Amino acid sequence: MRYYKLSGKLIHPESKENDASDSSRSRELKEELKLDLTSETWYFNDSLSDKAFVTVTEAERVRCTVVAFIRDESLDPEQLFRDYLAAVPVPLESMTATAEITLQDAKHLLCAASRRNYIDDDDDVLARFNLDDLSTWQFDFSEFIQEPTAKEEQYQAASAILSEKTLRPELDRIYAGGPTVRGNPVHYMLLCDDDTIADKMTDTLLEALWNQKRISSRRLTVLGYKSLGKVSPKKLKKLWCSCSGGALAVPFRPTDENENEFAASDLETIGTLCDLIRTYQNEVLTILCLPRDCTKTKTRFLERLGNVAMVEISEDLASRKRAAAYLKEKAAADQAEPDRRLFAKLPKGELFRASQLNRIYGDWYGDKLRHTYYPQYKDFSPALTTAVKKEPEGDAVKELGEMIGLSSAKKVIDEALAYYKAQRLYAERGMKLGRTAMHMVFTGNPGTAKTTTARLFARIMRDNGLLSGGQLVEVGRSDLVGRYVGWTAPTVKKKFADAKGGVLFLDEAYSLVDDRDGLYGDEAINTIVQEMENHRDNMVVIFAGYPDKMQAFLDKNPGLRSRIAFHVPFEDYSARELCEITKLHAGRKKLELTDGAMEKLDGIYREVLSQKDFGNGRFVRNMLEKAQMAQASRLLKMDPEQVTDRDVHVIEAEDIEPPTFGTDAPKTPEKRVIGF
Repeated sequence: MRYYKLSGKLIHPESKENDASDSSRSRELKEELKLDLTSETWYFNDSLSDKAFVTVTEAERVRCTVVAFIRDESLDPEQLFRDYLAAVPVPLESMTATAEITLQDAKHLLCAASRRNYIDDDDDVLARFNLDDLSTWQFDFSEFIQEPTAKEEQYQAASAILSEKTLRPELDRIYAGGPTVRGNPVHYMLLCDDDTIADKMTDTLLEALWNQKRISSRRLTVLGYKSLGKVSPKKLKKLWCSCSGGALAVPFRPTDENENEFAASDLETIGTLCDLIRTYQNEVLTILCLPRDCTKTKTRFLERLGNVAMVEISEDLASRKRAAAYLKEKAAADQAEPDRRLFAKLPKGELFRASQLNRIYGDWYGDKLRHTYYPQYKDFSPALTTAVKKEPEGDAVKELGEMIGLSSAKKVIDEALAYYKAQRLYAERGMKLGRTAMHMVFTGNPGTAKTTTARLFARIMRDNGLLSGGQLVEVGRSDLVGRYVGWTAPTVKKKFADAKGGVLFLDEAYSLVDDRDGLYGDEAINTIVQEMENHRDNMVVIFAGYPDKMQAFLDKNPGLRSRIAFHVPFEDYSARELCEITKLHAGRKKLELTDGAMEKLDGIYREVLSQKDFGNGRFVRNMLEKAQMAQASRLLKMDPEQVTDRDVHVIEAEDIEPPTFGTDAPKTPEKRVIGF
């Protein structure tokens, strides 16, 4: 499809007899002409069938605007406008300009025609060409009208972006000529990490193809990556239809090129795109834009493209000498004097791509602007440096730091935050490692603060801009596994949707598959793995449980293990740490423990450490609560008038009661044997 706009000059009936410069006549000329074009426009377009549609959209003052939707590539836009204006009573003095426009601009003009009653309904026209439901607010795509350039400029562009080994030969093939027939003998796969360079490659190719009449439209449509996998194939099909005769660029970014297995969402999206490319290969020129080193992704596309031929275009690897010349050319364009600092960024023996050199030059030139040309800004650090060096902020960071023990957990969480920040540095230096997964496993016995740490971690991620929501959604087996066939997957997806932007905390995760192969728990795990990939950039999944059982759980599901970035151990507390936790909890209750009370607690804690699953922090809370009850009983036996403020706030040694093992700190249960 092509979309054109005609601008023309109107002749007002009175303008032949009166001077249009007269003030009274000027006011009249400002009024919109009352043209009744509905019937004539309908008859004209009915004769065109589905080849095209033309209508006036504006006729006021001395200006007239006409829009054309053209499906038939053989139709000449200017001749079509002449035929239309000859068929309808529009007093047009001259056609001043005809220009190709975007689909969105054409839709706006068509809406204006409907609003002024030049046509009955703009939606009917859009449906006629299968263009309904194509709006940028419904899914992400953008449009550009390519400016024509000379052949020499296109070859210069190939040299300027260091793409002479792949782009220049394709320009030679384009200009080798051939019969002007409908269809695209090849499509393109751009392998580049720099969006600016990929755009220049695309522009150069399309300008050459237009010059050789290999495409009939100068309009380029770019499908936004966020739409992939989220927009229905039906709408994507309409987008491809709207680009007939022109070009459609598809930037694709894989979920994780380093994974042994692709995410199911990636494979589904690749399949959908390949089906569309194959279906419309002769109507729409498709330009796939992929990261440079995504070998697996490229293979997935080639496996599914069938008989479609793809020409790969990429950046050259330039020697240090060629790279230095490239940097000098950029400096000369900015009228900047290159210095040793610029070339010091080019290590000997290495090869360089244009995208890498652009980053090197951008850093150097920004530094030169601050320190040489505008020294008043020399004390301001680059934003990335400031962001990376900035300490984690928020109350949650302070709370985690104040928690007793958890040295391993605190260390891993610090590393996780540092790793996330480092991705910005890697990306800035051209090392794109894919979207970072922050999924974790917390292993530890009951009462080791796994849930509390998860809540704080969610808040820390939110406070530091790493997660948008920061909520913690806690689930167990009963929250994920459905009672009937078909219930489990939707239930799991619902929980992931609830946790989007935050943390999904799955306690006792191994309960999903404990000796239950092939049942609903397996369905839950499979769905969890898929959803972890789909949401890896906007949420964190934390699995928690006993160390030995979690190890067996991960060994049983390698696909799950490969998607977990951090393993956080929560060790049992020592007697000293349990005493410090007791003081911390008591302080929050405005209680104070005497030295005798603490000494008694220390002895109790040392004894319970030998008991399996004694409860850790939970045991501390139980001991403190029982001490408060004992204190209350002791105070009630005293004369109320003799009870002081200190008595109320102090826990004495006599208030500490040794635990009854089996309730507070249960021993390992005895095995019961049936029979003799």
